[in-house]
Amino acid sequence: MQRLFSFAGILSFLLILANCGGGSGNTQPPAGGGGGGSTPSFTVSLSISTVNLTPGGATQDVTVSVTGKGGYSGSVSVSATGLSSGVTVSPTSVSVQTGSSGKLTFSASDSATVGAQSANIEAVAGSVKVSSPVQINVAKAARPDRFHSVGGTLWRGFYDDTRGLLFAANPGLSEVDVISGSDFTIKARVSVPQAWSVDQMADGKTLVIGTVAQEFFTLDEDTLKATIHLLPTLPRISYSLNCPSVVAMANGIVFLLTQEMGIAGGGADGAAHLIKWDSKKNTYTELGPLNGASSWSTKSMVRSADRKWAAFAVDKFYLYSSDDDSITSVVDLATVNPPADSFGVRGYALNADGSKIAVASASQVTFLDHSFNVLATVPYSSAFQDSGTTVRFTADGNRLIMQNIFPVSLEMVDANSYTALGYQPAFGDRADVYSTIIAIDGVGRAFVGFDGGYEVIDTAQTPVPNPTEAGATLDGPECPLPNPPNAGLNASLTYSTFNSSLFAGYSFYFAGAAGTVSADGTQVTAPASSQAGPVDVECVDSAGSSRTLPFAFSYGAKAAAVSANLLSPVGEQSLYAFGFGFFSDASSVPAVSVGGLAAANVEQVSLSKGSLQGVRLQPPTLSASTTADVTVTSAYGSSTVKGAVSYIPSAHVVATSGVLQLLFDSHRNLLYALKASEIDVLDPISLTWNTPFALPAFAGSANYGYIALSPDGSRLVAVASAGYAAVVNPDDPSKTFSVSTPNPGFSWGRVVITKENKAVFGGRPPVEIDLATSTGKVIPTYLGWLIASPPDGSVIYGIDTGVTTGQAYRTDISTYKTTSTPQFGAQFWSDLAVSADGSHFAGILAESNGGDVIGFFESGLHLVNFNEGPLLSPADDSLVLGSVFGPKGNVLVVALGDSIEFWDTQTGTLRARLMTPEELQTESGSASFAAPQVALDSTGQTIFAVSASGISAMTLPVPVDDLPVAAWNGPLPAPQAPVSAVLGPRHGSYTVRRSR
Repeated sequence: MQRLFSFAGILSFLLILANCGGGSGNTQPPAGGGGGGSTPSFTVSLSISTVNLTPGGATQDVTVSVTGKGGYSGSVSVSATGLSSGVTVSPTSVSVQTGSSGKLTFSASDSATVGAQSANIEAVAGSVKVSSPVQINVAKAARPDRFHSVGGTLWRGFYDDTRGLLFAANPGLSEVDVISGSDFTIKARVSVPQAWSVDQMADGKTLVIGTVAQEFFTLDEDTLKATIHLLPTLPRISYSLNCPSVVAMANGIVFLLTQEMGIAGGGADGAAHLIKWDSKKNTYTELGPLNGASSWSTKSMVRSADRKWAAFAVDKFYLYSSDDDSITSVVDLATVNPPADSFGVRGYALNADGSKIAVASASQVTFLDHSFNVLATVPYSSAFQDSGTTVRFTADGNRLIMQNIFPVSLEMVDANSYTALGYQPAFGDRADVYSTIIAIDGVGRAFVGFDGGYEVIDTAQTPVPNPTEAGATLDGPECPLPNPPNAGLNASLTYSTFNSSLFAGYSFYFAGAAGTVSADGTQVTAPASSQAGPVDVECVDSAGSSRTLPFAFSYGAKAAAVSANLLSPVGEQSLYAFGFGFFSDASSVPAVSVGGLAAANVEQVSLSKGSLQGVRLQPPTLSASTTADVTVTSAYGSSTVKGAVSYIPSAHVVATSGVLQLLFDSHRNLLYALKASEIDVLDPISLTWNTPFALPAFAGSANYGYIALSPDGSRLVAVASAGYAAVVNPDDPSKTFSVSTPNPGFSWGRVVITKENKAVFGGRPPVEIDLATSTGKVIPTYLGWLIASPPDGSVIYGIDTGVTTGQAYRTDISTYKTTSTPQFGAQFWSDLAVSADGSHFAGILAESNGGDVIGFFESGLHLVNFNEGPLLSPADDSLVLGSVFGPKGNVLVVALGDSIEFWDTQTGTLRARLMTPEELQTESGSASFAAPQVALDSTGQTIFAVSASGISAMTLPVPVDDLPVAAWNGPLPAPQAPVSAVLGPRHGSYTVRRSR
């Protein structure tokens, strides 16, 4: 990875011998000194004052220059003293004539003591000895280019040795990243929704990509064109599946390891069902359950490099042959995991041609030949925790690599002598659940994924010896986070390591530049840097074991991003700013300006990742359509995000109260606001109220909760909780009448009006009212608890909320014949939106800590994507019901209490975020009918939302479907963008620390 920062060059200093009468031990004139009018003397200068060495590494020279003074012209003998064990100098002494220089060469042996040491360079002339201090730092060498930032979360991948490219699934960004194996640059980011795993098919140019959705993809490696394949519904499968793991065989068969949506029953790589896709015939069949089992669940499937063999464990251990397209061997688990399947099978691997099988349990790995004869068992001292494809042979078959977690490490076993070689610890947190082996290339480099990037580990290197004590963890250095995590530009920083000698013998590197550890191991000094921004910190212990902490330290001030790119020109709103070097302690806050004006109420935001810092602030009110920079100024400097925010053209709050639902009438260009006993009518241009539509009472009271407009605009239907409906002619409200519905004591949910002029009420059971005859009937088919229809009323979509099973439904409006997905595990929904053309819909789930999860469906009821947001745009408020698609269907508008989100329906990514002029009415405050609180005008450019004091009307600079994607990640130093990776899982919570 390209280093991001440069550092100050060589330091020098001048040592001057005092005058003879000065009274110190160095003041006698040199023997043979010349005469003249002054006392003869000399000066000595060193080219550097600090010598940095690595045990067994390169040497470093110190040039010693001698200058005669007072007429002295003799020679001076120069040597080094006080050197610690293992540090040597060559030559041991050098004679330097005044007016010239000599050179001492320092080196450290393999046994040299690691740490900071004080020594002296002595210059001797006659009876005079001048001692000049020099510091010698002996540090274990850094492992360069270990961590490479990508953003998101890398999981499984495939390394194509022919092309020299790593294809890595990145579910955190819903893409496949194409990474060079030579310089580690990102060659392409291919949008693949919910990409999870990658394998190459037998043609050597087509990738198959598993996803955490009801689809998988094939990808042409040359054109990078992705083709979607929707997962079929098979007869024996009773609930909806995704297919995160894929295994491609030589005969064109691709195994899809499927799991129940929302429930990863088999683990990250596991399967509730194994589905065979014949890529040549495009047919699907289910493999198993076998042996008469009623259910079947495997942790993973692995294949040989020649794609001829595949192995997997369920109730027994199975071996599949692509030549025969059949299961050729079945043995008991105790056979492959002796004795008696102790601790269970946790992972397995096949070598290149399938002739050798390795099966890992908690305490040992067993090697078997193709006939399942045990070749050897190799115990290891640390319990093996992980499962699935984290057990790998290297391409040459000489080593078995097993990725462990808690902490992350790679255990290495010689697959020929069957001996445990040791381990290599990986970077990051001590127990990082996002770490995984992405792929191992043909020369044995392991690409290990980490939240936000990956590390490259050469598995051919000599590993760290395994601990001898039983139960010991394969741990690396503790590598404490710097505290404080930042320093000013061109300034070093010394910080305490918990007042402990634990770090004696450690070496620390900041963006590859060596820091200094005190001799007692209690303090670390970070070197100075002239470039602002975050750096990785690597620590290396005395055994050579290392750990890298991404973005753990920063220099100067570096503003990275703000949480919203659209602001209201009126009202009070909050904004987050994120970056580095904002503050050094819990009591300080930076000054923040927006468009040159000071922001108010700046407060710290508590984050848990590295040196990233954040503040919440109240931006100033600026004129409409203004684009403004955001500048953060702290004790460490000042930094600006250019053009960070734009103020929308207009925003107004129309005063009113008691609004239960909003509905926009595109036929008349009017906004309807439903209240308990009337429908208020707003002119969206003048923002003035027209005459309301009165609604009839039933049994002396009116309690309406939902309205719908017929496709032709001729009828408004309002549903009341007492089991009746009002039918309103918007052009002649005096002709409003009420209709009783079947089961009047039951409360129905949302209502839609089909193009056949029938109002359909959701709920259980659903009800129809024929608007032509004013008659009603119970619909015998369940349509879903929340129902919605496109404006033309051509189809009804439905979803289940938490009261039922989380399914999705599509209903024919003439026959009420319903197609439904199988059960969706534990996934339920809070809201429903349908695109204008009816080609897709979305289920929206309110998250308990604020924000939303969106499931995007196509018309065939396949869930094809989830939303993936930039974590520097935190969703910290509750869901507002009434999510709505833009007129073109390109963007889904989802409202939260303090903001409006604009989600790209193709990629599932956030295009923009608008802060609202006042708090909106959230899910907990809405009507019991779950009525929408948000509406769009017919152009998709003005948003209306029920808010604290009325209705907020917000006009965007362009229609929602045309909003560009915001540059959420700001001007971070390349290639570190995006920085969103440092915040951990999506939808994280933020704690605001108020300054005193």
